[in-house]
Amino acid sequence: MKRIIILLTMLLVLCNLAQAQTQTEPITVSRQNGFKLYLLNGEEKSLKELKDIMMCDPIAYVDMYQARAYQKAAHILGYTGLSCLGAYSIFYFSKVALHAKPSQLLQVVAYSVAAAGVALTIDGIIYGLVSNKKAKNAIEIYNSRVQPTAFWDTHDLKLNLTGNGIGIAFCF
Repeated sequence: MKRIIILLTMLLVLCNLAQAQTQTEPITVSRQNGFKLYLLNGEEKSLKELKDIMMCDPIAYVDMYQARAYQKAAHILGYTGLSCLGAYSIFYFSKVALHAKPSQLLQVVAYSVAAAGVALTIDGIIYGLVSNKKAKNAIEIYNSRVQPTAFWDTHDLKLNLTGNGIGIAFCF
């Protein structure tokens, strides 16, 4: 009788320990209005917050760190390029509104600023796409390690009361 009680106690403890290893929910990526949203437990997270969450997983952390760096570069290049394009459009509309003919040098400078703006904006878009790809890769790595083991997902071990007394039910 002692052996049966010890065995049942050990099984009960092992089942509780196995259930205690279920980990957090995975990070999901959704698109709304053309923007990617990263959701953890239903809350929207930024790349900076995800980078802090992934510190426990070194491989995912490296990819998320790179994604964050590319995102910063994309913002800097994109905003600089759009500022150059804005400066060119101000030049163009002021030329049209004032019916003035600017000098040849001023036109060359304006076209150069416009070309630089287009190039910087395209680089910003490319860096943004690379950032999204790195973030997606980091989230896939993180989610693959967060998922609970497949054995306990498909199997269930319970201590139940049956018609004959206490029984162990193993469902699969």
